[in-house]
Amino acid sequence: MERLNLNKVKLMAAAATLAMFAGSASAGVDVHGQLNRMVSFTNDGHQSNALFLDNDFSPSMFGMSANYAVDKCTAMGGVLDITTSPNNSRLISQIRNADIGYNFAYVRRADVWVSYGKLGRLSVGYGDAASYGITRMSYSNTGETVSSAQISNLAGGMLFHPKNGNVSGLPANGADGTVDGGMPGNLPTIAQAFNSLDGIGSIFDNTDLYRQKNRVRWDSCEWCGFMLSVSHGSVQPYYLAGRNGQDQDMTPFRHWSTTRTFTDAALRYEGNWCDFMFSGAVAWAQISHDWYNGFQSEAIARPAGADVPNNTDVWTNSATADRRLRLWAGSVAAEHKCTGINVAASYGNLRKMASSLNNTKTWFVQVGKHNCWMPYGQTDLVVDYTYGKDTLINQDKSKSFGVGVVQHVDKANSQVYATYRYHKYDLPGAATLVAQGNTNTFGNNTVTEFDTINVISVGVLFKFGAML
Repeated sequence: MERLNLNKVKLMAAAATLAMFAGSASAGVDVHGQLNRMVSFTNDGHQSNALFLDNDFSPSMFGMSANYAVDKCTAMGGVLDITTSPNNSRLISQIRNADIGYNFAYVRRADVWVSYGKLGRLSVGYGDAASYGITRMSYSNTGETVSSAQISNLAGGMLFHPKNGNVSGLPANGADGTVDGGMPGNLPTIAQAFNSLDGIGSIFDNTDLYRQKNRVRWDSCEWCGFMLSVSHGSVQPYYLAGRNGQDQDMTPFRHWSTTRTFTDAALRYEGNWCDFMFSGAVAWAQISHDWYNGFQSEAIARPAGADVPNNTDVWTNSATADRRLRLWAGSVAAEHKCTGINVAASYGNLRKMASSLNNTKTWFVQVGKHNCWMPYGQTDLVVDYTYGKDTLINQDKSKSFGVGVVQHVDKANSQVYATYRYHKYDLPGAATLVAQGNTNTFGNNTVTEFDTINVISVGVLFKFGAML
């Protein structure tokens, strides 16, 4: 996503396109939106926090879509979605409980598409890449609130606390030993330690700010339950997302910016067999090296390999990167229609840019049950477990399990939910966290062991209009 005032031309073009469709008698126009607010209680082994958050499993947003039938074979359409997510659950941490600088509206999608008969749909604009969401096949109906392969959406900004250390006592970036006016850094967050490898838009960022991409995408028509998608594009955020678990100033000429190009493809399937529903997906993606733009107005810490003078416009590649990122990932899901029992599983394997680093591997399993206990709507129960390896450094391990309940209120188009989640990050003995040539940057701190992070959340998701 992009901050609203950073690309007015793109926003105005998408709005004009939708307005053109809306003015036609033959157009179908939908206005849609949602609010997804929750209260989270967290404990990192040393302190507890009560936080009022926007749930990043499906953040608050509003938008408009339109489509126009040109003739019997051809249709055109567009969608403009704006996300406004104050105190986003993926960004807030123990040391930052108000996301000053993020209480803005951001473009989530600004996309125009055309479809022609059996040739499928061609999309151009700012939206999902072909592989995004590839590890989230599920029939649990809990992916917007409490459970999906992207478990870090619930509390991604929370910092892991050294078991035998003190957060405030650790060194941090900056000449005065602090980050952002006294906040300690150099600790991994849940979002960094738990990478869902959910396709392009997931493996690039540790925040919700750049999930969508500037890309061209083609989706085939459905054939015997199968659909093929391919996309190519790039992203140029204004800051290095997730640096030390802190938010970076998004002023364009203050901090470093990065750029990447990508190509990806995904094959999806959905079908029925007797009393069962099945779905599956597999994706491949390749991403170019990082490049850091050296133009800045003041001296700050630079990414590894980007040591150039201030006030210059020089592009330089990350020093530790000697190859491209490459991803293979997929997921499967099934539901027994009669009992409402559903299961899902996913796996991802990411080759990092630095050849000295092992591939990141992640597994996710989920079991759910639909129940008709209340007159208001369906009650969904879910339990899941995720395991990751070699995410930040070689031989590290991340483990998490969660349980949740979602009560649907059909007449109000709402969901009331509650969840508990446990997070554990393990290092191979006394490990030093250093710059990885990927998206994670830490100081040279030797850490023996981290405490677990426990999160309890309760919230409400309210939708209006025709949600896409």
